[in-house]
Amino acid sequence: MSKVLSRLTFGLALAVLSQPLAALAATPADTVITGGPIYTADDARPKAEAVAVSAGRIIYVGDRAGAQALIGPKTELIDLKGASLYPGFTDSHVHLDGVGDRELTLNLEGSHSAAEVAARVKARMPSVKPGEILFGRGWIETGWPEKRFLQASDIDAVAPDNPVILERADGHAMTANTAALRLAGISEATPVPFGGAINRDPQGHLTGMLVDNAMSLLDKVRPVETAEHRVQALKVGMAVENRHGWTGVHFMSAPWGDVMALEALAARGEAPLRVYAAVDREDVDKLFASGPRSAGDGRIVTRAIKLYADGALGSRGAALWAPYSDDGANTGLFRFKDDDTRAVLADAAAHGIQVCTHAIGDRANAITLEAIRHARGRLQSGMTSADIGALVDNASAAMGASPDGALVLLNEASAYPHGSHQKQVVREGSVVLMDCGCSVHGYTSDISRTMIFGAPTPRQRKVRGTACLA
Repeated sequence: MSKVLSRLTFGLALAVLSQPLAALAATPADTVITGGPIYTADDARPKAEAVAVSAGRIIYVGDRAGAQALIGPKTELIDLKGASLYPGFTDSHVHLDGVGDRELTLNLEGSHSAAEVAARVKARMPSVKPGEILFGRGWIETGWPEKRFLQASDIDAVAPDNPVILERADGHAMTANTAALRLAGISEATPVPFGGAINRDPQGHLTGMLVDNAMSLLDKVRPVETAEHRVQALKVGMAVENRHGWTGVHFMSAPWGDVMALEALAARGEAPLRVYAAVDREDVDKLFASGPRSAGDGRIVTRAIKLYADGALGSRGAALWAPYSDDGANTGLFRFKDDDTRAVLADAAAHGIQVCTHAIGDRANAITLEAIRHARGRLQSGMTSADIGALVDNASAAMGASPDGALVLLNEASAYPHGSHQKQVVREGSVVLMDCGCSVHGYTSDISRTMIFGAPTPRQRKVRGTACLA
């Protein structure tokens, strides 16, 4: 038995805990679990000795004596034998469709070098028809011996004729080979789209890597996805999350069609995850028109939108005040425009819709907070944009300026293995936000579920130092 039974979700409610045992004992439980510490994530009752389940629902959480009354002749008894039982964990930031697509196309996860990526492409090519486009996802250059991003030349050597497009693990960049660039009409004369970057080598030649909004230049040659493929990608993505022990996910940048597909799956009993969806910026009008949505007995909830202020740190798209240490001319990029964003924020508030904003760099966070200040009239704390700039200017300033205590704001790299790479690209003293539930004056990063680091912690826990990396 797994030492941590994280897949059993606690639908914990005080009403269940307070029901008379006589009423509960009327129907024996299907399963009773005892024999180890049971963490409830309920501050009033942080630990329990037993859990009883009936028809897939938690019907009792409490002491062992109370559970004994629920044991019948057919009740399954599970002895933890000292192992711990936790509430179901929620993956606070996932692109569910991307997880599925990675499994259904060329999976590059775990590639240890550009050479290994090329080897995986080469191994796939015998099954690719002449002229067919090969799409893959999951590479990330952290720790690669080449100490650089994936380039078109890496792919050209093994796939010179077929167009090949390989997406970085975080979804913020793609590298295309020369055949794909040519098919898409991308050249050294191609204008750089707002909010994007077309990477070049020191001689000014294209490397094949397109960052953030520039990835749209490849849309015309990317494989066309059918509705059937989208549903299959969602099913596979949910299965992957289940295998890792997640019982719920926050699905960021969910296309509206995926929301409809998830609701249909839930209606048929085919959604093994609880999904909280934040729709793409392009679909906000649909969500504003429908209002907050819930389907499948609350299994699929959609009441948020996802905005992007900047790019990712690893692909050098996070908007910083100071240039990157290894790219002195680059301070990152912005992906939204102030007037449009402020209007969306105001409309979201009017419709009861949550806004989830990707803001990684310190400059992007300052601009995002300024947009929130305009939309709300003021920040919760009454801080001005100048105050925010001072707060995120450097780590020591953040330590001293925060009335909430010593807050170190880290970046989104918690979701991806960027850690060692960040130290190379962010100048000493820079501060960026991390998806770990940190909260600064009403501005909170992704995790909104209770997080557990050895014991239950308050929701949206303020984290000292690097505790959230434990």
